[in-house]
Amino acid sequence: MLTQVREELLSEASLRREWDERGRRGIDLVMRLEKAGSHYSDLIRKIRKRRKSRRKSRNLLKTFSGGEEDRSVLIRKLERRERRLNKAVDAYLKAVQSELVSNRVEIKVKAGPAPKLGEKQTYRLSTASPDATLFVSRLITRSLREAFSLRSVGRHEIVSALISTLQGKWPKTLVRADIASFYESIDHAKLTGILDANHEVPPLVRGWVAQMLSQFEALGAHAPGRGLPRGVGPSAALAEVYLRSIDSLVRSRGECVYYGRYVDDIIAVMAITDERDAPVPSYLGEIEASLATLGLSLSKEPHKQSEVNLNDAATGAVEIEFLGYAIKHSLSDGGKVHLSLSNARIGRTIKRLNRTFEVFARSAKPHGRPARLLELRVRLLTGNSRLVNSKKDAYVGVRFSNPLLSSTKSLAQLDGILQQRLKTLRSDAPPGLRSRLGKHSFAQGWSETRFVSLSAGDWRDVVSVWRDIA
Repeated sequence: MLTQVREELLSEASLRREWDERGRRGIDLVMRLEKAGSHYSDLIRKIRKRRKSRRKSRNLLKTFSGGEEDRSVLIRKLERRERRLNKAVDAYLKAVQSELVSNRVEIKVKAGPAPKLGEKQTYRLSTASPDATLFVSRLITRSLREAFSLRSVGRHEIVSALISTLQGKWPKTLVRADIASFYESIDHAKLTGILDANHEVPPLVRGWVAQMLSQFEALGAHAPGRGLPRGVGPSAALAEVYLRSIDSLVRSRGECVYYGRYVDDIIAVMAITDERDAPVPSYLGEIEASLATLGLSLSKEPHKQSEVNLNDAATGAVEIEFLGYAIKHSLSDGGKVHLSLSNARIGRTIKRLNRTFEVFARSAKPHGRPARLLELRVRLLTGNSRLVNSKKDAYVGVRFSNPLLSSTKSLAQLDGILQQRLKTLRSDAPPGLRSRLGKHSFAQGWSETRFVSLSAGDWRDVVSVWRDIA
């Protein structure tokens, strides 16, 4: 039975499933593998060549305006190229599958680049080849998600549901909590116990996870027997597995009408009514006690934890910062909920804006590339863009990162900062630069969904000056 499970997990069909899923999400595995130094470079180049041929046939068919007979010829040609591409992918996956089956995979964890100011150290997995590393990482993550029925819930979905729940003057208590040093505090023994108790987790995956944890512990970056390596694919799924008991505990309370968690940020709405369970003296205290059983604790920062009765007349308007938003519930306004940018997000944007103008001011000459990068940075900060080399339809920017704002008042504050910076623009700046920059606006970028298109090279150069701004 164990042999059968192992064979299924490492089968070509299993690897193909991962390959196709990444492709559907718009992730270019060919490019990633080439960059990582694939051990099967000839096969990867063949896939790239076949993919290019297929793209050419698709484009010809898309723009074709001739007769049906000629169209049929193009369709058959496209089908042949599809088969050749699939054959090339199958050949590559067969080579990787042979490597995984014939060799005992040894997982290593290595430190990534030294962290910038305000950032935390990240790590990376490695095995005998970049190809095996990619698929082992994905197979661990997929197996954990299937075994524990994990579902990814995005920031937008959590905040949207929270707003809907909070609206109105009905009796409720808002609970906000944040876990201190979450990734760094996860107990290896407790995590392993959770995995061992779930028989749906393949033994091979449990072995890989054990290797990963052992390798990470050997680095000595954290307390013995604790911590998950940030930046490593399976760590996110393992963190979700570790906190499932806390999620279940809060959700199971009869008075819980909404519960959401985004990594280590917890939010809950409790309804205080006679029909529901009697409220505990402190929901926050209950969460804290439950976290303690997992070796975790709440953050000591006051703005990251609170428990407020939203219908207490003495409370009036309540505002919390959560996932980049300042969320305000006002009794005097009929219990309506208003969203603006959080102070943290405003502060980070101001830092990026200031850095943008400081870099331009320090440039040896104001013309040419420095002026062009200044304009691109301002356009990106005040506008929106599709992520380069990422998922299809993955957009970021003032609108897409903050779609739930109630008004643009907090963005008008940023516009004021931008106008102040324009007044300090060096006097030898190219003619018309100040005028062009003055046309950009955070508020208009949000309300009009303004876009800026950047090449991979421009994207890298534009964001490079903000790397240390957390």
